[in-house]
Amino acid sequence: MKRTPDDSAARKPANAKGGSEHTVWRWQARAAQWLDFPLGRFLDYGCGRCASLKKVHDRCDECHGVDVNDDVIAGVQEQFPEFTLSVIDQSGRTTYADGFFDTVALVEVIEHVPDERRTLGEIARILKPNGTLILTTPHKGALTFLDLGNFKFIFPTVHRFIHVVVLRNRRYYQERFVRTRDVGLVGDISESSATINRRRSSTSALRICGLSVTPSIFPGCAPSCC
Repeated sequence: MKRTPDDSAARKPANAKGGSEHTVWRWQARAAQWLDFPLGRFLDYGCGRCASLKKVHDRCDECHGVDVNDDVIAGVQEQFPEFTLSVIDQSGRTTYADGFFDTVALVEVIEHVPDERRTLGEIARILKPNGTLILTTPHKGALTFLDLGNFKFIFPTVHRFIHVVVLRNRRYYQERFVRTRDVGLVGDISESSATINRRRSSTSALRICGLSVTPSIFPGCAPSCC
């Protein structure tokens, strides 16, 4: 996606092969295949444990990442001091100057934020004119209501019972679904959302924020759950 009103040229990714066992890591691997060019000053928005940054750091002049989970950021910053990482709040606002980045990645993140237009507006602000944004998000289809990612919202007691009693994952449940409420999340989904935001409005929101759109489909990809 280019921050220009008239340029819709697309870059073709290399043929996709397999992917990581974890769904999000698989998408990050595919995004890294797409970003097969010099990235300049690069931001991974919603970087988590920096899977994307680790894959593309050799193509960047500078590697930056932001995330709302301060515990995760603190841990990975010790592991990767060469990355510039920072914590943002639920507003999604960063401290970067206007037009700071050449390339921004938003991989399987936009459906997790409380206000996608505000998030995209912030990215439009910090992206250079003619900069590149790669955005991936789950498709909204007829069977979206069956997405297991929404289970924790619809049946929270059953969800807790399965993790704590059946799977005996109390520690995982506490870290993933209890402690994250301190930063307004349920797992990695905004607590202000009743369910995962599987909306089709991202394209119109991008255009409203001044970003032109080149829709693309990664070859060999199947629909995935967050």
